[in-house]
Amino acid sequence: MRALLILAVSLALGGCGGAPKQEAREPTELELLQRSARLAFSRGEYAQAATLYEAALDKALVADRPEPIIDARFNLALSHSYLGRYGEALDLLALAEAERVRRELGPDPELRLLRATVHYRAGDAAAAKRVLDSLLDDPATPRPTIDAARFLAGLMAADRGDVSALRRYRDALPSGDTGREQADRLELDGRLAALSGDSRQALSRLDEAARLRSLDEDYRGMARALAAAASVAERAGRTGLAAAYWLRAGRSGVQRADPDARGWLERALALGRRSRDAALVLEAKAMLAKLDTADAEPSAPGTARPR
Repeated sequence: MRALLILAVSLALGGCGGAPKQEAREPTELELLQRSARLAFSRGEYAQAATLYEAALDKALVADRPEPIIDARFNLALSHSYLGRYGEALDLLALAEAERVRRELGPDPELRLLRATVHYRAGDAAAAKRVLDSLLDDPATPRPTIDAARFLAGLMAADRGDVSALRRYRDALPSGDTGREQADRLELDGRLAALSGDSRQALSRLDEAARLRSLDEDYRGMARALAAAASVAERAGRTGLAAAYWLRAGRSGVQRADPDARGWLERALALGRRSRDAALVLEAKAMLAKLDTADAEPSAPGTARPR
């Protein structure tokens, strides 16, 4: 698994009794850049992570080592996607896949899954579906990647109102031994209940999915579940509740430079005014002002503002 996706590592300590300990190898500059980038990403500092991964890519290119080159492009693409820079992310993934072909390394399911995810986030459902179909039809795709592809396919089925496909993808997910697996099933359950007209059950499932994702520190997934709950509450005519969901999703997004944060907060503000929730309106305005301030600041060298 790529370095970016490993949030904890175990370090084996050599030496026992009175034997001399082996001196630790000094980390290379590339390794230091990768560590700093992982730390920035884990803190939600995606622009900083992108800058560091770009520097790591430069080092990998100097050494002409295929795996570090591919991994740096993967991680840089992931960072760009979190900032809403979908075109840059797709270009990097195309370069990473071309490098694998050039070095005769074979296909990489994780690269293809990230490409599908970026297409989906960019609003190109047709392109995302083509990539997902190829992953799901490939018997060599590892089980974790298959499960992630099924979850994404379930979200897409919900978006287009395809109850049958949504139920099929939900049923194919693992039963839920981990918090992430439980959250995946709950989120698709919630969307299925919403399409079936049961807003109460939908909100219950989405609330629990958001809670589990928060505990798992998957804050982007948490905000997605909250935004889905906001849409359900709004369609059910529960204006005040919808405003609260939009606010919770938006204020989390502001801290992480989520490209959807502004839209969520603007919706919270509109519904908060309609429901005459003065405190919510005040907080939504404050969060939007914080976004305006961030947008007005000059970009750091080597970074670009999210689209």
